[in-house]
Amino acid sequence: SEYNGHGTAIASLIAGGNHAGIAPNADLLSIQVMDSTGTGDSFTLATGIIEAVVQGASIISMSLGSYGYSATLENAIAYAQANNVILVASAGNDGMGEITYPARFDGVIGVAAIDTESQRAEFSNFSEDVDIAAPGVGIYAAWGEEKWTSFSGTSAATPFVAGGIAVTLSLDPKLTPQEAVDIVLTYADDASAPGIDVNVGHGALNM
Repeated sequence: SEYNGHGTAIASLIAGGNHAGIAPNADLLSIQVMDSTGTGDSFTLATGIIEAVVQGASIISMSLGSYGYSATLENAIAYAQANNVILVASAGNDGMGEITYPARFDGVIGVAAIDTESQRAEFSNFSEDVDIAAPGVGIYAAWGEEKWTSFSGTSAATPFVAGGIAVTLSLDPKLTPQEAVDIVLTYADDASAPGIDVNVGHGALNM
Protein backbone atom coordinates (compact mmCIF):
# COMPACT_ATOMS: atom_id res chain seq x y z
CA SER A 1 0.00 0.00 0.00
CA GLU A 2 1.14 3.56 -0.63
CA TYR A 3 1.00 4.29 3.12
CA ASN A 4 3.07 1.35 4.32
CA GLY A 5 6.29 3.40 4.37
CA HIS A 6 4.76 6.67 5.52
CA GLY A 7 5.92 6.41 9.13
CA THR A 8 9.41 5.41 8.04
CA ALA A 9 9.59 8.44 5.75
CA ILE A 10 8.54 10.82 8.51
CA ALA A 11 11.01 9.27 10.96
CA SER A 12 13.86 9.60 8.46
CA LEU A 13 13.16 13.31 7.96
CA ILE A 14 13.33 13.89 11.72
CA ALA A 15 16.25 11.68 12.71
CA GLY A 16 17.61 9.92 9.65
CA GLY A 17 21.02 8.31 9.94
CA ASN A 18 24.26 9.90 8.71
CA HIS A 19 22.79 13.33 9.52
CA ALA A 20 20.12 12.96 6.84
CA GLY A 21 17.44 14.08 9.29
CA ILE A 22 16.98 17.56 10.70
CA ALA A 23 17.46 16.30 14.29
CA PRO A 24 19.76 13.26 13.92
CA ASN A 25 20.34 12.88 17.66
CA ALA A 26 16.67 12.87 18.60
CA ASP A 27 15.26 9.76 20.27
CA LEU A 28 12.22 8.55 18.36
CA LEU A 29 9.12 6.96 19.83
CA SER A 30 6.94 5.34 17.17
CA ILE A 31 3.25 4.79 17.91
CA GLN A 32 1.06 3.52 15.06
CA VAL A 33 -2.36 5.15 14.82
CA MET A 34 -3.16 4.53 11.13
CA ASP A 35 -3.50 1.32 9.13
CA SER A 36 -1.66 0.46 5.92
CA THR A 37 -4.33 2.20 3.82
CA GLY A 38 -3.91 5.49 5.67
CA THR A 39 -7.16 5.09 7.58
CA GLY A 40 -7.55 5.83 11.27
CA ASP A 41 -9.95 7.27 13.81
CA SER A 42 -9.91 9.96 16.47
CA PHE A 43 -10.07 7.54 19.40
CA THR A 44 -6.97 5.65 18.25
CA LEU A 45 -5.11 8.93 17.67
CA ALA A 46 -6.14 10.19 21.11
CA THR A 47 -4.93 6.95 22.68
CA GLY A 48 -1.62 7.31 20.82
CA ILE A 49 -1.13 10.87 22.06
CA ILE A 50 -1.73 9.81 25.67
CA GLU A 51 0.66 6.86 25.25
CA ALA A 52 3.35 9.19 23.88
CA VAL A 53 2.96 11.51 26.87
CA VAL A 54 3.12 8.59 29.32
CA GLN A 55 6.29 7.33 27.64
CA GLY A 56 7.97 10.72 28.05
CA ALA A 57 7.68 12.40 24.66
CA SER A 58 8.66 16.08 24.54
CA ILE A 59 7.29 16.66 21.03
CA ILE A 60 4.55 14.79 19.17
CA SER A 61 4.67 14.99 15.37
CA MET A 62 1.44 14.09 13.56
CA SER A 63 1.48 13.86 9.77
CA LEU A 64 -2.23 13.20 9.51
CA GLY A 65 -5.54 14.99 9.79
CA SER A 66 -9.31 15.00 9.46
CA TYR A 67 -11.97 17.68 9.06
CA GLY A 68 -14.16 16.13 11.76
CA TYR A 69 -14.08 17.55 15.30
CA SER A 70 -13.64 15.07 18.15
CA ALA A 71 -14.04 15.91 21.83
CA THR A 72 -12.04 12.78 22.71
CA LEU A 73 -9.13 14.01 20.61
CA GLU A 74 -9.40 17.51 22.06
CA ASN A 75 -9.19 16.04 25.58
CA ALA A 76 -6.05 14.10 24.63
CA ILE A 77 -4.51 17.27 23.18
CA ALA A 78 -5.30 19.11 26.42
CA TYR A 79 -3.71 16.29 28.44
CA ALA A 80 -0.51 16.56 26.40
CA GLN A 81 -0.44 20.33 26.71
CA ALA A 82 -0.95 20.10 30.48
CA ASN A 83 2.20 17.96 30.56
CA ASN A 84 4.20 20.54 28.56
CA VAL A 85 4.32 18.36 25.44
CA ILE A 86 4.53 20.19 22.11
CA LEU A 87 2.16 19.01 19.38
CA VAL A 88 2.88 19.57 15.69
CA ALA A 89 0.43 18.55 12.95
CA SER A 90 -0.05 18.89 9.21
CA ALA A 91 -2.51 21.41 7.79
CA GLY A 92 -3.95 19.14 5.07
CA ASN A 93 -3.45 18.65 1.34
CA ASP A 94 -6.72 19.77 -0.27
CA GLY A 95 -5.84 23.40 -1.08
CA MET A 96 -8.76 24.47 1.11
CA GLY A 97 -9.22 27.56 3.25
CA GLU A 98 -9.38 25.55 6.45
CA ILE A 99 -6.92 23.18 8.07
CA THR A 100 -7.50 19.74 9.49
CA TYR A 101 -7.69 18.51 13.07
CA PRO A 102 -5.60 18.11 15.17
CA ALA A 103 -3.67 21.05 13.66
CA ARG A 104 -6.77 23.24 14.06
CA PHE A 105 -6.89 22.87 17.85
CA ASP A 106 -5.57 25.79 19.90
CA GLY A 107 -1.95 25.31 20.87
CA VAL A 108 -1.21 22.69 18.20
CA ILE A 109 1.34 23.94 15.67
CA GLY A 110 -0.31 23.78 12.26
CA VAL A 111 2.20 23.23 9.44
CA ALA A 112 1.67 24.22 5.82
CA ALA A 113 3.89 23.18 2.90
CA ILE A 114 6.00 25.44 0.70
CA ASP A 115 7.57 24.77 -2.69
CA THR A 116 11.09 25.49 -3.94
CA GLU A 117 10.17 29.18 -4.33
CA SER A 118 9.18 29.34 -0.63
CA GLN A 119 5.56 29.91 -1.62
CA ARG A 120 2.57 27.93 -0.34
CA ALA A 121 2.34 24.68 -2.27
CA GLU A 122 -0.82 24.56 -4.38
CA PHE A 123 -2.17 21.58 -2.44
CA SER A 124 -1.46 23.00 1.03
CA ASN A 125 -4.46 24.07 3.08
CA PHE A 126 -4.45 27.63 4.40
CA SER A 127 -6.17 29.57 7.17
CA GLU A 128 -5.44 31.77 10.17
CA ASP A 129 -4.78 28.53 12.09
CA VAL A 130 -1.56 27.89 10.11
CA ASP A 131 1.42 28.65 12.34
CA ILE A 132 4.45 27.96 10.13
CA ALA A 133 5.44 26.37 6.82
CA ALA A 134 8.26 24.06 5.76
CA PRO A 135 9.42 22.34 2.55
CA GLY A 136 6.82 19.89 1.34
CA VAL A 137 7.30 19.35 -2.39
CA GLY A 138 9.47 16.57 -3.80
CA ILE A 139 10.99 15.64 -0.45
CA TYR A 140 13.31 12.62 -0.46
CA ALA A 141 12.90 10.24 2.46
CA ALA A 142 13.44 6.62 3.45
CA TRP A 143 10.72 4.18 2.43
CA GLY A 144 10.24 0.56 3.40
CA GLU A 145 13.29 -1.69 3.51
CA GLU A 146 16.37 0.20 2.32
CA LYS A 147 14.45 2.22 -0.26
CA TRP A 148 14.01 5.94 -0.92
CA THR A 149 11.08 7.90 -2.26
CA SER A 150 10.17 11.43 -3.25
CA PHE A 151 6.86 12.57 -1.85
CA SER A 152 4.94 15.80 -1.36
CA GLY A 153 2.45 17.03 1.22
CA THR A 154 2.06 18.82 4.50
CA SER A 155 2.92 15.40 5.94
CA ALA A 156 6.46 15.96 4.65
CA ALA A 157 6.62 19.52 6.04
CA THR A 158 5.49 18.60 9.55
CA PRO A 159 8.55 16.55 10.64
CA PHE A 160 10.87 19.40 9.61
CA VAL A 161 9.12 21.67 12.11
CA ALA A 162 8.98 19.02 14.85
CA GLY A 163 12.66 18.27 14.27
CA GLY A 164 13.52 21.96 14.23
CA ILE A 165 11.94 22.38 17.66
CA ALA A 166 13.86 19.32 18.89
CA VAL A 167 17.16 20.79 17.67
CA THR A 168 16.38 24.13 19.31
CA LEU A 169 15.68 22.36 22.61
CA SER A 170 18.92 20.40 22.38
CA LEU A 171 21.01 23.55 21.84
CA ASP A 172 19.92 25.04 25.15
CA PRO A 173 18.80 22.59 27.87
CA LYS A 174 17.46 25.49 29.93
CA LEU A 175 14.73 26.19 27.39
CA THR A 176 11.21 24.98 28.02
CA PRO A 177 9.52 23.26 25.06
CA GLN A 178 7.26 26.30 24.56
CA GLU A 179 10.28 28.64 24.54
CA ALA A 180 11.81 26.48 21.81
CA VAL A 181 8.59 26.78 19.81
CA ASP A 182 8.59 30.55 20.25
CA ILE A 183 12.17 30.75 18.92
CA VAL A 184 11.33 28.65 15.86
CA LEU A 185 8.27 30.78 15.07
CA THR A 186 10.09 34.07 15.71
CA TYR A 187 12.94 33.26 13.33
CA ALA A 188 10.76 31.93 10.51
CA ASP A 189 11.31 33.76 7.21
CA ASP A 190 8.56 35.85 5.65
CA ALA A 191 7.63 33.77 2.61
CA SER A 192 4.35 35.33 1.57
CA ALA A 193 2.77 38.59 2.73
CA PRO A 194 4.74 40.49 5.41
CA GLY A 195 3.99 39.33 8.94
CA ILE A 196 1.68 36.48 9.90
CA ASP A 197 -0.60 35.37 7.09
CA VAL A 198 -2.98 32.54 6.19
CA ASN A 199 -0.61 30.82 3.75
CA VAL A 200 2.49 30.26 5.87
CA GLY A 201 1.64 31.61 9.33
CA HIS A 202 4.79 33.12 10.85
CA GLY A 203 6.71 32.17 7.71
CA ALA A 204 9.01 29.47 6.37
CA LEU A 205 11.07 27.40 8.81
CA ASN A 206 14.60 28.80 9.11
CA MET A 207 17.11 26.59 10.89
